[in-house]
Amino acid sequence: MQEGLYERLVTERLERELVAIRRSTEFADNVRRIDAADQPEVLSRHIRDAALRTLSSTQDVAKRLEIVNGLLALLDGSEDDVLADPRQLLSLTRVPQPGVVARPDTRPSTPLSDAALLTNAHGEPSLGAELRAELDSSDQVDLLCAFVRWHGLRVLEPELVRLRERGAPLHVITTTYIGATERVALIAWSATSAPP
Repeated sequence: MQEGLYERLVTERLERELVAIRRSTEFADNVRRIDAADQPEVLSRHIRDAALRTLSSTQDVAKRLEIVNGLLALLDGSEDDVLADPRQLLSLTRVPQPGVVARPDTRPSTPLSDAALLTNAHGEPSLGAELRAELDSSDQVDLLCAFVRWHGLRVLEPELVRLRERGAPLHVITTTYIGATERVALIAWSATSAPP
């Protein structure tokens, strides 16, 4: 192990490593008991990591389901969480009819449960495409941005109009620092996002 900060659970394997490190007297370790309030989060993350390693090394889909269902049975004994087939519910949308605005069938490339840093690198999702998909799939938008520019607003205008038509709230926090935010963009934005 190298010198540095860690947040690793002390497993049997890590304990053996620490015993060897303590004998060398080159490093001093700092091990503390996990607070009872933090234990569910820390321990579940450990189980998740172990499950991910096992499921990644198992190529047979039926075997993967057997492993997952076996773990679920051990954890809560309920059959409500048992998987029959690895599928996910991706959306529920209201059926278009008079008074109900149809939503586009778009979704962000980044899964909702993941955080992502969008860099506009080649082969990666573009910031514009991800923002458009996020706006089209949102029930409300809380946006914190450094500045608002006319060109950027024009790229998102159709999605902002659809957001307004759905009656979804839009809140924006920006700044006028160094004059980067354009007045014409703010005026257009307020017109685009005003209730229909």
